Amino acid sequence: MDDQQPTVVAVLDGGPTDIPVMMRTCHVTGDADRVKLPWLNGYEHFHRTAAGADGRTVFTWVGRTRIAE
Repeated sequence: MDDQQPTVVAVLDGGPTDIPVMMRTCHVTGDADRVKLPWLNGYEHFHRTAAGADGRTVFTWVGRTRIAE
């Protein structure tokens, strides 16, 4: 039995402008509603907002948290 969930292509929209373009596209499980991207000394948070016509899913930036020390 295969326990792996299918993945979708996530496009990360918004947030810090210095996040490289290549980091703004990733694969997530099909049921994911959030993406947490490690960036500099924190995490950028993105929430699912739309499914694109091209099969990609858009996640829009909602905020940032700092890494606890």
